[in-house]
Amino acid sequence: MPKIFISHSWEDDKISRKLADKLRRDGAEVWIDFVKIKAGDSFIKRMNQGLEWCDTFILLWSSSAAKSEFVSLEWEGALANGIKIIPCLIDKTKLPFILAGRIYENLTNFDKGYISLAKNLNLNIIEEKPDKIKREVKEQKTIPKKKITKPKTEIIQPKITKPKIFRSNAQELSEDDVKSMLKKYDFFDNTKNETGHGFDNQYEVQIISDDNIVIDRVSGLMWQQSGSLKELTYEKAKKWVEQLNRKGYAGFHDWRLPTLEEAMSLMKPEQKLGDFYIDPVFNRKQEWIWTSDRVKGESSALAWGVNFYYGKCDWSIFDDVISSVRAVRSGQSSKE
Repeated sequence: MPKIFISHSWEDDKISRKLADKLRRDGAEVWIDFVKIKAGDSFIKRMNQGLEWCDTFILLWSSSAAKSEFVSLEWEGALANGIKIIPCLIDKTKLPFILAGRIYENLTNFDKGYISLAKNLNLNIIEEKPDKIKREVKEQKTIPKKKITKPKTEIIQPKITKPKIFRSNAQELSEDDVKSMLKKYDFFDNTKNETGHGFDNQYEVQIISDDNIVIDRVSGLMWQQSGSLKELTYEKAKKWVEQLNRKGYAGFHDWRLPTLEEAMSLMKPEQKLGDFYIDPVFNRKQEWIWTSDRVKGESSALAWGVNFYYGKCDWSIFDDVISSVRAVRSGQSSKE
């Protein structure tokens, strides 16, 4: 499994995210910094950590990368330390003279160029779900929802048959901690626990105060059926949940980001018709969701997230990486 450092200009953020997602999907470990660096010292420290860790350096080269002082520092550092450098051209900008003699990949046609890059890295490409299947999934009828009618003054507390069994307080987790957790609960993860069978949920859809929720009768957790319709940075995700509580979504004021354990309990071990690795009772606009758990032993701001498109959990730098939110609450907690 190659350990890849992706160097890119901030203006090429979209293609760098796409490349990082595909590399991780196909088995590589990826270091990529989405944060706009303002303090030189913090940048140097973070860059050094990445270069010491990686064995392969991918340089996304473009007109904006050619003008970036940070990109220059990164590829010059990789060159000085003898790290394998693979230039990837995303426009027609010429490579620096010292790198011009190296074999490069052409990503101006991203899909074609990525196949060549993946072969260069000895990765096994996981096939994308075809557009036809995507359309078929969208055209499927939604599951009927059970609506609760009640007077405005009446408080309805959904009955939970079993107490929650997953940790609800946020923690710092290392890669080894996560792998142990996945095996402990037999959670499925496409890269960390492929033989996992997944959690045996028992869902019930309800509408309370005109808000759609999903109750898992086994774990005792109450989820938003949908979530944030826009992808948010980690800090904005927390503020989004605060707004949810001020509003009193479904009449409750104790919604929160799920822990990694809670979020992974939603992961299913197979895709149906190329769909997400999650029960169809949930909305499909939340492809990747944040959790409240941070990454242990990292100086930079890293948080764990769960990706239901690729069927795995992974960490991201939360200052500028964006993901969706699906808030959760423990079904036994009190209602304001």
